[in-house]
Amino acid sequence: MEKKEEKSLSAREVIRDIRAGLDDAALMEKYKVTPRGLQSLFKKLVAAGALTQAEVDARRKQREDEFHEEIATNVPPQPGPVQGRQPEPGMVHPQYGAPGPPRSGPSDRKQCPHCAATVPEYATVCSNCCRSLVSRPSPPTYQQQLGPEEEYCPWEDRQNLGFFSALFKTIGGVLFSPNEFFARMPIKGGYGSPLLFAIIPPSIAACVSLLLILLLVLIVPTPSGPGFDPVVAFAAKAIASGTLIILLLVPVLQIAFAFIKAGIYHLCLYLFGGAQQDFEATFRVACYSEATAIWLLILSWPAYWICNMVCLILGLQQAHGTTRGKSAAAVLVPNLICFCGGIGLQMLGGIATSLAAR
Repeated sequence: MEKKEEKSLSAREVIRDIRAGLDDAALMEKYKVTPRGLQSLFKKLVAAGALTQAEVDARRKQREDEFHEEIATNVPPQPGPVQGRQPEPGMVHPQYGAPGPPRSGPSDRKQCPHCAATVPEYATVCSNCCRSLVSRPSPPTYQQQLGPEEEYCPWEDRQNLGFFSALFKTIGGVLFSPNEFFARMPIKGGYGSPLLFAIIPPSIAACVSLLLILLLVLIVPTPSGPGFDPVVAFAAKAIASGTLIILLLVPVLQIAFAFIKAGIYHLCLYLFGGAQQDFEATFRVACYSEATAIWLLILSWPAYWICNMVCLILGLQQAHGTTRGKSAAAVLVPNLICFCGGIGLQMLGGIATSLAAR
Protein backbone atom coordinates (compact mmCIF):
# COMPACT_ATOMS: atom_id res chain seq x y z
CA MET A 1 0.00 0.00 0.00
CA GLU A 2 2.86 2.37 0.80
CA LYS A 3 4.43 1.84 -2.63
CA LYS A 4 1.15 2.62 -4.39
CA GLU A 5 0.71 5.82 -2.38
CA GLU A 6 4.27 6.92 -3.21
CA LYS A 7 3.69 6.25 -6.89
CA SER A 8 0.36 8.17 -6.82
CA LEU A 9 1.93 11.13 -5.00
CA SER A 10 4.80 11.17 -7.50
CA ALA A 11 2.37 11.16 -10.44
CA ARG A 12 0.34 13.97 -8.90
CA GLU A 13 3.53 15.97 -8.35
CA VAL A 14 4.58 15.52 -11.98
CA ILE A 15 1.13 16.56 -13.23
CA ARG A 16 1.15 19.56 -10.91
CA ASP A 17 4.54 20.66 -12.28
CA ILE A 18 3.38 20.14 -15.87
CA ARG A 19 0.26 22.22 -15.37
CA ALA A 20 2.25 24.82 -13.48
CA GLY A 21 4.13 25.51 -16.71
CA LEU A 22 7.51 23.84 -16.12
CA ASP A 23 9.24 23.21 -19.41
CA ASP A 24 10.88 19.95 -20.43
CA ALA A 25 14.37 21.01 -19.33
CA ALA A 26 13.10 21.83 -15.84
CA LEU A 27 11.20 18.53 -15.59
CA MET A 28 14.23 16.54 -16.73
CA GLU A 29 16.45 18.33 -14.24
CA LYS A 30 14.03 17.86 -11.35
CA TYR A 31 13.19 14.19 -11.93
CA LYS A 32 16.59 13.20 -13.38
CA VAL A 33 15.27 11.70 -16.63
CA THR A 34 16.47 11.80 -20.22
CA PRO A 35 14.42 13.28 -23.09
CA ARG A 36 13.32 9.78 -24.05
CA GLY A 37 12.46 9.01 -20.43
CA LEU A 38 10.37 12.15 -20.21
CA GLN A 39 8.40 11.20 -23.33
CA SER A 40 7.88 7.73 -21.86
CA LEU A 41 6.60 9.34 -18.67
CA PHE A 42 4.10 11.40 -20.68
CA LYS A 43 2.85 8.27 -22.42
CA LYS A 44 2.37 6.44 -19.11
CA LEU A 45 0.45 9.37 -17.64
CA VAL A 46 -1.80 9.52 -20.71
CA ALA A 47 -2.36 5.75 -20.59
CA ALA A 48 -3.27 6.00 -16.90
CA GLY A 49 -5.73 8.82 -17.64
CA ALA A 50 -3.88 11.27 -15.40
CA LEU A 51 -2.97 13.48 -18.35
CA THR A 52 -4.78 14.09 -21.63
CA GLN A 53 -3.22 13.66 -25.04
CA ALA A 54 -4.28 17.19 -25.86
CA GLU A 55 -2.07 18.53 -23.06
CA VAL A 56 0.91 16.53 -24.33
CA ASP A 57 0.29 17.73 -27.91
CA ALA A 58 0.00 21.32 -26.72
CA ARG A 59 3.36 21.07 -24.93
CA ARG A 60 4.96 19.57 -28.02
CA LYS A 61 3.49 22.24 -30.28
CA GLN A 62 4.67 24.98 -27.93
CA ARG A 63 8.16 23.45 -27.80
CA GLU A 64 8.33 23.17 -31.60
CA ASP A 65 7.13 26.73 -32.05
CA GLU A 66 9.80 28.02 -29.70
CA PHE A 67 12.44 25.91 -31.40
CA HIS A 68 11.41 27.03 -34.89
CA GLU A 69 11.18 30.66 -33.86
CA GLU A 70 14.68 30.57 -32.39
CA ILE A 71 16.11 29.03 -35.56
CA ALA A 72 14.14 31.30 -37.91
CA THR A 73 15.24 34.53 -36.26
CA ASN A 74 18.66 33.36 -35.06
CA VAL A 75 18.36 36.18 -32.53
CA PRO A 76 17.60 35.70 -28.82
CA PRO A 77 14.73 37.87 -27.47
CA GLN A 78 16.11 41.30 -26.64
CA PRO A 79 14.35 44.46 -25.55
CA GLY A 80 14.25 47.04 -28.26
CA PRO A 81 12.37 48.09 -31.31
CA VAL A 82 13.05 44.81 -33.18
CA GLN A 83 11.41 42.57 -30.56
CA GLY A 84 7.83 41.58 -31.39
CA ARG A 85 8.14 42.57 -35.06
CA GLN A 86 8.67 40.45 -38.10
CA PRO A 87 11.94 41.50 -39.77
CA GLU A 88 11.46 43.34 -43.01
CA PRO A 89 13.27 42.15 -46.15
CA GLY A 90 16.90 43.18 -46.00
CA MET A 91 16.59 44.32 -42.38
CA VAL A 92 19.76 43.73 -40.31
CA HIS A 93 19.77 43.73 -36.53
CA PRO A 94 22.34 46.28 -35.25
CA GLN A 95 23.88 43.72 -32.87
CA TYR A 96 23.03 40.23 -34.18
CA GLY A 97 23.12 40.75 -37.93
CA ALA A 98 20.73 39.35 -40.52
CA PRO A 99 17.97 36.95 -39.48
CA GLY A 100 18.18 33.24 -40.23
CA PRO A 101 16.18 31.35 -42.85
CA PRO A 102 12.46 32.00 -42.98
CA ARG A 103 10.17 29.69 -41.09
CA SER A 104 9.26 26.72 -43.22
CA GLY A 105 5.79 25.82 -44.34
CA PRO A 106 4.08 22.44 -44.11
CA SER A 107 5.66 21.28 -47.39
CA ASP A 108 9.24 22.07 -46.25
CA ARG A 109 9.31 19.62 -43.38
CA LYS A 110 10.90 16.23 -42.81
CA GLN A 111 10.54 13.38 -40.38
CA CYS A 112 13.03 12.61 -37.62
CA PRO A 113 14.44 9.10 -38.19
CA HIS A 114 14.73 8.54 -34.43
CA CYS A 115 11.30 9.50 -33.04
CA ALA A 116 9.26 10.11 -36.25
CA ALA A 117 8.48 13.69 -35.22
CA THR A 118 8.00 16.34 -37.95
CA VAL A 119 10.71 19.01 -38.07
CA PRO A 120 11.72 21.75 -40.55
CA GLU A 121 13.71 20.68 -43.58
CA TYR A 122 16.73 22.77 -42.57
CA ALA A 123 16.77 21.58 -38.92
CA THR A 124 19.92 19.79 -37.78
CA VAL A 125 18.60 18.75 -34.34
CA CYS A 126 15.19 17.22 -33.61
CA SER A 127 13.11 19.45 -31.34
CA ASN A 128 11.31 16.40 -29.94
CA CYS A 129 14.08 13.96 -29.03
CA CYS A 130 17.03 16.41 -29.25
CA ARG A 131 19.04 14.01 -31.43
CA SER A 132 21.11 15.00 -34.42
CA LEU A 133 19.54 14.89 -37.88
CA VAL A 134 22.85 15.19 -39.71
CA SER A 135 23.54 12.11 -41.81
CA ARG A 136 26.43 10.04 -40.57
CA PRO A 137 28.81 7.77 -42.48
CA SER A 138 27.75 4.19 -43.06
CA PRO A 139 28.11 2.02 -39.96
CA PRO A 140 31.43 0.20 -39.54
CA THR A 141 31.82 -3.41 -40.54
CA TYR A 142 31.55 -6.22 -38.04
CA GLN A 143 35.31 -6.34 -37.47
CA GLN A 144 35.56 -2.54 -37.02
CA GLN A 145 32.84 -2.63 -34.35
CA LEU A 146 34.79 -5.10 -32.26
CA GLY A 147 36.88 -3.97 -29.36
CA PRO A 148 40.21 -5.54 -28.49
CA GLU A 149 38.59 -7.98 -26.03
CA GLU A 150 35.63 -9.08 -28.14
CA GLU A 151 35.35 -12.42 -29.95
CA TYR A 152 36.17 -12.55 -33.63
CA CYS A 153 37.45 -15.12 -36.09
CA PRO A 154 37.99 -14.16 -39.76
CA TRP A 155 37.09 -17.65 -40.98
CA GLU A 156 33.66 -17.38 -39.37
CA ASP A 157 33.13 -14.00 -41.05
CA ARG A 158 33.39 -15.42 -44.60
CA GLN A 159 30.12 -13.80 -45.62
CA ASN A 160 31.66 -10.34 -45.22
CA LEU A 161 35.31 -11.05 -46.03
CA GLY A 162 34.97 -13.62 -48.77
CA PHE A 163 36.27 -17.20 -48.76
CA PHE A 164 39.92 -16.66 -49.68
CA SER A 165 40.35 -13.46 -47.68
CA ALA A 166 38.94 -15.16 -44.57
CA LEU A 167 41.16 -18.20 -45.17
CA PHE A 168 44.38 -16.19 -45.54
CA LYS A 169 43.60 -13.92 -42.58
CA THR A 170 42.89 -16.90 -40.35
CA ILE A 171 46.07 -18.69 -41.39
CA GLY A 172 48.08 -15.51 -40.90
CA GLY A 173 46.54 -14.91 -37.47
CA VAL A 174 47.32 -18.44 -36.28
CA LEU A 175 50.89 -18.42 -37.65
CA PHE A 176 52.03 -14.92 -36.74
CA SER A 177 49.89 -13.84 -33.76
CA PRO A 178 48.48 -17.02 -32.20
CA ASN A 179 48.08 -15.56 -28.73
CA GLU A 180 45.88 -12.72 -29.97
CA PHE A 181 44.00 -14.95 -32.40
CA PHE A 182 43.01 -17.56 -29.80
CA ALA A 183 42.25 -14.86 -27.22
CA ARG A 184 39.51 -13.56 -29.56
CA MET A 185 38.44 -16.90 -31.03
CA PRO A 186 34.80 -17.73 -30.16
CA ILE A 187 34.63 -20.85 -28.00
CA LYS A 188 31.04 -21.47 -29.12
CA GLY A 189 29.40 -21.41 -32.52
CA GLY A 190 29.27 -24.98 -33.77
CA TYR A 191 31.66 -27.56 -35.19
CA GLY A 192 31.10 -27.02 -38.93
CA SER A 193 33.25 -23.94 -39.64
CA PRO A 194 36.33 -25.02 -37.65
CA LEU A 195 36.12 -28.54 -39.08
CA LEU A 196 35.98 -27.21 -42.64
CA PHE A 197 39.02 -25.06 -41.93
CA ALA A 198 40.90 -28.03 -40.45
CA ILE A 199 40.52 -29.88 -43.76
CA ILE A 200 41.78 -27.14 -46.09
CA PRO A 201 45.43 -26.41 -45.07
CA PRO A 202 46.48 -30.09 -44.77
CA SER A 203 44.81 -30.92 -48.10
CA ILE A 204 46.56 -28.02 -49.84
CA ALA A 205 49.90 -28.94 -48.26
CA ALA A 206 49.58 -32.61 -49.20
CA CYS A 207 48.71 -31.92 -52.83
CA VAL A 208 51.37 -29.25 -53.33
CA SER A 209 54.00 -31.43 -51.68
CA LEU A 210 53.20 -34.34 -53.98
CA LEU A 211 53.30 -32.09 -57.02
CA LEU A 212 56.71 -30.78 -55.94
CA ILE A 213 57.96 -34.33 -55.57
CA LEU A 214 56.59 -35.15 -59.00
CA LEU A 215 58.39 -32.14 -60.47
CA LEU A 216 61.65 -33.17 -58.82
CA VAL A 217 61.31 -36.72 -60.14
CA LEU A 218 60.71 -35.49 -63.69
CA ILE A 219 63.65 -33.09 -63.78
CA VAL A 220 66.23 -35.38 -62.16
CA PRO A 221 68.72 -36.32 -64.89
CA THR A 222 68.92 -40.03 -65.69
CA PRO A 223 71.09 -42.02 -68.11
CA SER A 224 68.19 -42.16 -70.56
CA GLY A 225 67.41 -38.46 -70.18
CA PRO A 226 64.85 -36.76 -67.95
CA GLY A 227 61.43 -38.32 -68.07
CA PHE A 228 62.39 -41.29 -70.24
CA ASP A 229 63.61 -43.72 -67.63
CA PRO A 230 60.94 -46.40 -66.99
CA VAL A 231 61.43 -46.13 -63.25
CA VAL A 232 60.96 -42.36 -63.39
CA ALA A 233 57.86 -42.71 -65.55
CA PHE A 234 56.41 -45.27 -63.11
CA ALA A 235 57.18 -42.99 -60.16
CA ALA A 236 55.52 -40.05 -61.90
CA LYS A 237 52.37 -42.07 -62.57
CA ALA A 238 52.34 -43.34 -58.99
CA ILE A 239 52.66 -39.82 -57.59
CA ALA A 240 49.92 -38.51 -59.89
CA SER A 241 47.63 -41.34 -58.80
CA GLY A 242 48.60 -40.75 -55.19
CA THR A 243 47.64 -37.10 -55.49
CA LEU A 244 44.12 -38.02 -56.55
CA ILE A 245 43.82 -40.58 -53.78
CA ILE A 246 45.04 -38.07 -51.19
CA LEU A 247 42.54 -35.51 -52.44
CA LEU A 248 39.84 -38.02 -51.53
CA LEU A 249 41.36 -39.46 -48.36
CA VAL A 250 42.83 -36.39 -46.62
CA PRO A 251 39.46 -34.72 -45.87
CA VAL A 252 38.05 -37.95 -44.41
CA LEU A 253 41.18 -38.70 -42.40
CA GLN A 254 41.44 -35.10 -41.26
CA ILE A 255 37.87 -35.13 -39.92
CA ALA A 256 38.60 -38.24 -37.87
CA PHE A 257 41.99 -36.89 -36.82
CA ALA A 258 40.48 -33.58 -35.62
CA PHE A 259 38.00 -35.32 -33.28
CA ILE A 260 40.58 -37.82 -32.01
CA LYS A 261 43.23 -35.17 -31.39
CA ALA A 262 40.77 -32.81 -29.69
CA GLY A 263 39.48 -35.67 -27.53
CA ILE A 264 43.00 -36.62 -26.38
CA TYR A 265 43.97 -33.03 -25.58
CA HIS A 266 40.70 -32.35 -23.77
CA LEU A 267 41.11 -35.50 -21.68
CA CYS A 268 44.69 -34.56 -20.77
CA LEU A 269 43.65 -31.00 -19.96
CA TYR A 270 40.89 -32.36 -17.74
CA LEU A 271 43.32 -34.67 -15.93
CA PHE A 272 45.69 -31.76 -15.28
CA GLY A 273 42.83 -29.61 -13.96
CA GLY A 274 42.86 -27.05 -16.76
CA ALA A 275 39.61 -27.82 -18.60
CA GLN A 276 37.45 -24.80 -17.77
CA GLN A 277 35.29 -25.07 -20.90
CA ASP A 278 33.56 -27.93 -22.68
CA PHE A 279 34.89 -30.10 -25.52
CA GLU A 280 33.87 -27.63 -28.23
CA ALA A 281 36.45 -25.07 -27.07
CA THR A 282 39.25 -27.66 -27.32
CA PHE A 283 37.95 -28.86 -30.68
CA ARG A 284 37.99 -25.36 -32.13
CA VAL A 285 41.55 -24.78 -30.94
CA ALA A 286 42.66 -28.10 -32.46
CA CYS A 287 41.00 -27.30 -35.80
CA TYR A 288 42.33 -23.76 -36.18
CA SER A 289 45.81 -24.94 -35.17
CA GLU A 290 45.86 -26.94 -38.41
CA ALA A 291 46.79 -23.69 -40.14
CA THR A 292 50.35 -24.71 -39.27
CA ALA A 293 50.07 -27.43 -41.94
CA ILE A 294 51.20 -24.74 -44.37
CA TRP A 295 54.74 -25.58 -43.20
CA LEU A 296 54.33 -28.89 -45.00
CA LEU A 297 54.50 -26.98 -48.28
CA ILE A 298 58.25 -26.83 -47.78
CA LEU A 299 58.33 -30.47 -46.63
CA SER A 300 59.19 -29.39 -43.09
CA TRP A 301 57.59 -31.85 -40.70
CA PRO A 302 59.60 -30.62 -37.68
CA ALA A 303 58.46 -27.02 -38.31
CA TYR A 304 54.84 -28.19 -38.57
CA TRP A 305 55.06 -30.31 -35.43
CA ILE A 306 56.72 -27.63 -33.27
CA CYS A 307 54.56 -24.77 -34.53
CA ASN A 308 51.40 -26.85 -34.10
CA MET A 309 52.25 -27.65 -30.49
CA VAL A 310 52.99 -23.99 -29.73
CA CYS A 311 49.62 -22.94 -31.20
CA LEU A 312 47.83 -25.68 -29.25
CA ILE A 313 49.44 -24.62 -25.98
CA LEU A 314 48.57 -20.95 -26.48
CA GLY A 315 45.11 -21.77 -27.82
CA LEU A 316 44.13 -24.05 -24.93
CA GLN A 317 45.41 -21.50 -22.44
CA GLN A 318 43.29 -18.72 -23.95
CA ALA A 319 40.19 -20.78 -24.71
CA HIS A 320 39.99 -22.43 -21.28
CA GLY A 321 41.38 -19.54 -19.25
CA THR A 322 43.91 -21.84 -17.63
CA THR A 323 47.62 -21.55 -16.93
CA ARG A 324 50.23 -22.05 -19.62
CA GLY A 325 51.80 -24.86 -17.59
CA LYS A 326 48.61 -26.92 -17.59
CA SER A 327 47.98 -26.37 -21.28
CA ALA A 328 51.61 -27.22 -22.08
CA ALA A 329 51.37 -30.43 -20.07
CA ALA A 330 48.13 -31.39 -21.84
CA VAL A 331 49.83 -30.96 -25.24
CA LEU A 332 53.35 -32.20 -24.56
CA VAL A 333 52.52 -35.39 -22.62
CA PRO A 334 50.58 -37.16 -25.42
CA ASN A 335 53.11 -35.99 -28.03
CA LEU A 336 55.99 -37.32 -25.95
CA ILE A 337 54.17 -40.62 -25.49
CA CYS A 338 53.65 -40.89 -29.25
CA PHE A 339 57.28 -39.92 -29.93
CA CYS A 340 58.68 -42.45 -27.48
CA GLY A 341 56.26 -45.09 -28.73
CA GLY A 342 57.38 -44.48 -32.31
CA ILE A 343 61.03 -44.84 -31.35
CA GLY A 344 60.23 -47.99 -29.42
CA LEU A 345 58.41 -49.51 -32.41
CA GLN A 346 61.35 -48.70 -34.68
CA MET A 347 63.74 -50.35 -32.27
CA LEU A 348 61.53 -53.44 -32.06
CA GLY A 349 61.33 -53.53 -35.85
CA GLY A 350 65.09 -53.31 -36.13
CA ILE A 351 65.55 -56.12 -33.62
CA ALA A 352 63.01 -58.28 -35.40
CA THR A 353 64.71 -57.66 -38.75
CA SER A 354 68.13 -58.57 -37.37
CA LEU A 355 66.79 -61.76 -35.78
CA ALA A 356 65.08 -62.74 -39.04
CA ALA A 357 68.32 -62.17 -40.96
CA ARG A 358 70.10 -64.72 -38.79
